[in-house]
Amino acid sequence: MNSYGAKYNFIKILAFTLIFFLNQTLANKAEILNVAPNLMFVVVLCASLIENSLSNIYYALGFGLLFDFFNGKIMGVHVILFLLLSYILSEIYHTYFENMISVKTLLAVLGCFLYSLLFAVFFGLRGAGFISVLIRISLIEFIYNALLSIAVIFIYTKIINIRKSAWRVR
Repeated sequence: MNSYGAKYNFIKILAFTLIFFLNQTLANKAEILNVAPNLMFVVVLCASLIENSLSNIYYALGFGLLFDFFNGKIMGVHVILFLLLSYILSEIYHTYFENMISVKTLLAVLGCFLYSLLFAVFFGLRGAGFISVLIRISLIEFIYNALLSIAVIFIYTKIINIRKSAWRVR
């Protein structure tokens, strides 16, 4: 648990669950060239970059399993992607580049690129054409998720800063 306590984690789980339901219901309405954004991956990645806590690994595991259960054809692919990318990029950021918003944003964009590339590789291993999946789906999803991750980082950072200042004793 992080220093904010159980109430904060409960609110965070509720917010992530709401975003999961939004991803399941409304993300398909926001398709560009028949590719929908992956809000869950973006939020899990941005949360792990913004907050350095062990609970983000559990969020990546839980919401990766939910995403696989509702969207995946092969169980565990999104769990692996969510866990590996969010953990590795979070450790890189919090070890070497703490409190640098530009590096945080670049790592989020890198995470979206790696997610899309690995997604294309997994589909290529299943027999789909790697190049066609990379061009028709993964490239568009990368651009879409990268733009969303930039927006989510700034919004999430503002929310965290407001919450910290509201709880400060005066």
